[in-house]
Amino acid sequence: MKKNKIDISGKSPAIFIKDLIPTIDYRDFKKLINYKKNVRYCLHKSRKNKLQCMVNLIRKNSDIKMHKHNREEVYCILKGKISILLNINKKKKKILMNNKRNQILFMPKNILHSIKSDSNYCIFLEITSGPFSKKNTSYEKN
Repeated sequence: MKKNKIDISGKSPAIFIKDLIPTIDYRDFKKLINYKKNVRYCLHKSRKNKLQCMVNLIRKNSDIKMHKHNREEVYCILKGKISILLNINKKKKKILMNNKRNQILFMPKNILHSIKSDSNYCIFLEITSGPFSKKNTSYEKN
């Protein structure tokens, strides 16, 4: 049985799975889908872990603003479709990803990007280095 701890201090709720060896399956996906907003499962034990591994759910009308991180990220689409809009040296590029093609994306550090679900919701794996700090992310100025 999963032991969970919910952290609501971030932009979306984070559900930390407190089992010794965390696992996620289709039943956990259903629980994510039942949330009315964006949410994520964290397989790492705390924000202090050197490896941050999250299963994220984002909804279709979510507004994930253009931002960049001072560390790399990996995205793997598990269910649904997303668009990743990149802004590289003021040139815009769009990458479409979906689970039908088992797509994985490596996002280099300091690349401006935003994420949008093209389906009702999208579930994806995100892996990055830790520890987590809000200082590692900066948002594009309008």
